[in-house]
Amino acid sequence: MTNQPELSFKPPPAENLGRLEAAFAAFDHANPSVKHRFDQHCLDLLAAGFTHYSADAICAAIRFAHDLAIQSVGDQDAEGKRLRLNNNHVRFYAERWTREHPEHPDFFQSRKQHGVCS
Repeated sequence: MTNQPELSFKPPPAENLGRLEAAFAAFDHANPSVKHRFDQHCLDLLAAGFTHYSADAICAAIRFAHDLAIQSVGDQDAEGKRLRLNNNHVRFYAERWTREHPEHPDFFQSRKQHGVCS
């Protein structure tokens, strides 16, 4: 048996994930209706018989419904009131929902995060 050097891999910088979590927390605090709508979509999907679904698709549906609603009322500032639900927030909504609903641990497929781009 030969002596092999021990390989050491450093985890990705935590400050990148910290910034994403902070941005999510700020958005979530300013837009509490998004959590309610996300939760309701999940419950509706479960009631319809789905056992797995895409958190990204749920967030896209929330964006679509919100934008359509403000556009349909003829709001003069509709563009300024569009919901800016960042794609970086999707995983945090899914993770929170999974924590709050442990009876459905596999509703969202989660992937191990190997790194965060800055």
